[in-house]
Amino acid sequence: MQDEAALLINGLALNCLQNTPLSSMSNSIHDTAWIAMVAKEVDGRKQWLFPEAFEFLLEKQSTNGTWQAGATHIDNIVNTASGLLALLKHHQHKQFENGRVCFDIEKRIHEAKKALGELFKEWNVAKTEQVGFELIVPTLLSMLKEHDVIFSLPGLEYLETEKARKLAKLNINTIYSSTKNTLLHSLEAFGGSLDFDRISHHLANGRGVPSAYPTEIFDICWTVSTLLEAGYSKEELGSESVAFLLDYLKSSFHDMDGVFGFSRGTPADSDDTAKAIQILQLCGDSEFNVQPLLKTFASTDSFRTYPSERNPSFSANCNILKALISTERPDEYVDHINMASKFLCNTWDSGDVRDKWNLAKEYSDMLFCQALSSLLRLWDTGLLSGLDPELAASRVPTALVQVLSQAMRNQSADGSWGDGSCEISAYAIMAIISASQIPLPPTLKQACIDSATRGRRFLSLQKELWKQPRPIWIEKVSYASSLLSQTLAAAMSDKNITKYLELFSNLPLFAGLDNRELLLKAAIIEGSPSLESLNRIKETIFPSENMGSEKYLEFIPLTWTSCNMLGSPISASVLQDMMIISMLDYQADRYMEAVVGVEFKDELELISALVLRICLAPEMPVSNSNVPEAKCAPAFFEKRHSKISSTNDVSRLNEVEQILRSFVSWILSHPKRLRPGTLHDELAEGPAPQHAFQQTSFYEWVHTTGADHTSCPYSFTFFCCLIGTPGKACFPTAKQDYLARDLCRHLASLCRMYNDCGSLGRDRVECNLNSLDFDEFRSDHETDRQKRDLLWIADYEFEAVRVSLKRLEEEGVDEKTINALRLFVNVTDLYGQMYVARDMTARLN
Repeated sequence: MQDEAALLINGLALNCLQNTPLSSMSNSIHDTAWIAMVAKEVDGRKQWLFPEAFEFLLEKQSTNGTWQAGATHIDNIVNTASGLLALLKHHQHKQFENGRVCFDIEKRIHEAKKALGELFKEWNVAKTEQVGFELIVPTLLSMLKEHDVIFSLPGLEYLETEKARKLAKLNINTIYSSTKNTLLHSLEAFGGSLDFDRISHHLANGRGVPSAYPTEIFDICWTVSTLLEAGYSKEELGSESVAFLLDYLKSSFHDMDGVFGFSRGTPADSDDTAKAIQILQLCGDSEFNVQPLLKTFASTDSFRTYPSERNPSFSANCNILKALISTERPDEYVDHINMASKFLCNTWDSGDVRDKWNLAKEYSDMLFCQALSSLLRLWDTGLLSGLDPELAASRVPTALVQVLSQAMRNQSADGSWGDGSCEISAYAIMAIISASQIPLPPTLKQACIDSATRGRRFLSLQKELWKQPRPIWIEKVSYASSLLSQTLAAAMSDKNITKYLELFSNLPLFAGLDNRELLLKAAIIEGSPSLESLNRIKETIFPSENMGSEKYLEFIPLTWTSCNMLGSPISASVLQDMMIISMLDYQADRYMEAVVGVEFKDELELISALVLRICLAPEMPVSNSNVPEAKCAPAFFEKRHSKISSTNDVSRLNEVEQILRSFVSWILSHPKRLRPGTLHDELAEGPAPQHAFQQTSFYEWVHTTGADHTSCPYSFTFFCCLIGTPGKACFPTAKQDYLARDLCRHLASLCRMYNDCGSLGRDRVECNLNSLDFDEFRSDHETDRQKRDLLWIADYEFEAVRVSLKRLEEEGVDEKTINALRLFVNVTDLYGQMYVARDMTARLN
């Protein structure tokens, strides 16, 4: 699935690079009919310009006279009326050149007139919700009347009223200016009342017909955002292709003053603009301004898709809410977040969620769940304190549970939704995965997992249908998108999780479980939204350059969610924070090894002093070198730093200091950090002396320097801050504190041994000190026997971990804390098992 997703992204980038007009929309009978009626005088003779379009109409007309290529009643009316008009035009002007001979055209016209009359009789105008119908249908009726084809319909007066109300909001003369507005979507509605020679300046990318073509921004936004939200990283999708598409979006932002539509040169809309903002944020690019979005589309109680639209779109408000939540400082937009959230909840409570851009209820459900579950996660972290309390405490959780209940009731026996539609099924799966992230009763949680698993299995078995989408997207008439259908199915397919199952099912922690496949699938589903979050923030501290492969990232959520299912679960916010810590651990290790260790290989003592200086004075500005020695680093740092003469070296050292300070600051500024001294101590463990290997035993090294140089000690302390009661220590007595530290020391030593066993080959190539380099292991020259001995010692350490846990329980540590410690122990053990199974870190080039 990863390759298929990357191919989709590469195809989008290639089309944009080659400046090839791009649109994933299916063919439109309505627009084809208008093209078929275009004629031009050449050398004094009239000729049809697009005879193939007329052939297409003849081919698609049904035996009952209609063109029912759409999904709604109004689709059939608009398609049949425009198709009938094209037949009448061609019959009237048989003398035009390039015409196609149609011997039964009169019969076709008769059948079309009869069918259209029946369609009008059955039409409820007041309940119609589709783009531009109130302008297009009256024009078609008027033009048919010119051919003596007259229809009466019950809702004609209402239709004329709606047309007048729509036009009253717009000045038709603006079409002749450079301003882009929604009238450009429906130019055919103005037939003889426009001077088309005066609007040629609106042509963009070769657009010569009033249709949604090209739609490259829409295709980029919906495809890239779907895959990123499903947990794909930029690297998995193709870094170069993603970077090119991001640049395309950013340049469009610049060219269109911060807002844009489905293609360059089209009227701006909030939907595409919000999607693009979210994509840039997911990719770690926050250099954009959301004010143009707010200024252009915010109304008194909701956001509009277009400034002049009659009523707001449910899905557009979901996408705007998602965009605002994804920004670096969402608290700055809390008023707009409250407005959009209330509009969505009010609409949901009304029971009338009918979106104007997609016919599938599951599409709205998906966006609704993604937006509201993200809203609750953000509120839970304390970053959105201004959120309306009623929304957070009642309305949002209630709505999410209701969506879950309805979605699971609507699932078919084969695991699908929407009568077997792959695209609609993918929407439903994503809705269930998103909504199930909130705290739920165990039975409901399991029901969600079972439902999503059956849905994924359906998609995996129906791959041949991925390219056969249904017309559920709405424009002037409904259309299908093969690109979006393939994207969604690839993102949600069960095959996308096979690589995780193959690794985790065989690890000792899970190998003995009878239900391990179901448990792991459930953990994968639960962890997928967290992978999106990690991808979004992974470059906020450490740079991506020279950091090598990021294959570790995709496994992080699963390590925590799977272990969380082995015992009494802890809160989602603690899990999320520990996933971030796990990611930062990997990044810090890689940065120090692959970047700092290479660039400053001859100045490692200086770097060691820099680390100590940062940890002892994390609040000190990078440029400040006049901090008293007692508050910063040893005098050695200042003395050695002053001898660096190269401007470039000084600049690089300052850059390193800035990055490491950001890393330390993120940890120390976390709101749940309880005891500053403890975290400072764990972070600032001094480097091992140069002679440590020669003068210490393996036992001494692995319990001191070897253990200290893993991420376990400070991660354990941070974890205790998260699970503890504010203002109180997790282990208040001397015995509890001693046992907790002893447990951590055994775990850290265990980490070192597991890591070294899995990375021996890499360490030998890169000249890194490894446990197996100590004399104790040199009596046996067989590497496999050395590894077995090392793993035996690791098992011994794990027995000590179990003893520490048991004694902590005996010393009165509460059950909730013990369960949380078991989770941390299991995750640590799991990482060790993964290291042994495969080296998870990138090898230096």
